[in-house]
Amino acid sequence: MNTETRRTTTNAKLNAAADGLLKALTAQENHRKTRLHPKQDEKVKSIAALDEANAKLAALLPRQNDLRELRSLENKKLRLTKQLEELDQLLTEANADLIDRRALIARHLTRAFNEVLGHIGLPGYTDARIDPADYSPFIDGHAFNQLAVSGGRKTVTNIGYHLTLLNYSCGNPATLLPNLLVIDSPREGIGSVGADREVVDRTYEYLRNFAKDRRGRESTMQLVLADNDPARGGKRGFAQLDLSYDAPFVPGVGHPGPNRVATVESVST
Repeated sequence: MNTETRRTTTNAKLNAAADGLLKALTAQENHRKTRLHPKQDEKVKSIAALDEANAKLAALLPRQNDLRELRSLENKKLRLTKQLEELDQLLTEANADLIDRRALIARHLTRAFNEVLGHIGLPGYTDARIDPADYSPFIDGHAFNQLAVSGGRKTVTNIGYHLTLLNYSCGNPATLLPNLLVIDSPREGIGSVGADREVVDRTYEYLRNFAKDRRGRESTMQLVLADNDPARGGKRGFAQLDLSYDAPFVPGVGHPGPNRVATVESVST
């Protein structure tokens, strides 16, 4: 075999060997790809699922905070509701106690009121009471503003009512009632003769005894009467202060004179 023939044969073998090697490498690579791709796909899918879960978690975190705040508010609401129920119960008990105390005070004032009117002898008087709702006076079922002015009925009722309150104030210093009573013209509306005069005398007598009874007690009070013509014996038991144009109520302040002042009755409203 000559040289050219051997070269041709050798090249054919080399080419055949190269083709075989290329096929083997190609087959091996295809096998590797076939073996690795499922795992790579699974890994990619796992990563995608993890990203999706993280996104959902990020979206749920604000809602979780809202839920926690809502639960906190619900717990606070329950606590406040319980406190409100307790306060309502305390208020109900306090109102019931207040009603009982007002009724007790009204009964006490009613007894004292009847005692005063009984001493003075209110004309046409049968029964008197103090309303526990507002402590207003009632005579024989009629409110004070419904009483007739004639015969001193309204005047005596007014004096007796305020004396009752003054007496209660002296015995109960914790109340907000004042311990000062000023009675202007206690004879107003009452006649000056017969039975009317007797009402006036009994009124002044009760006032004197009331003031005398309060002397020397721990609680003090002031009772001031303003009258331009005291009833019979009215001066006894009182410190009298006579006022005139020459002796005014406020020392050093002279009265301008009768023609330069106006009375309440003369001023139109």
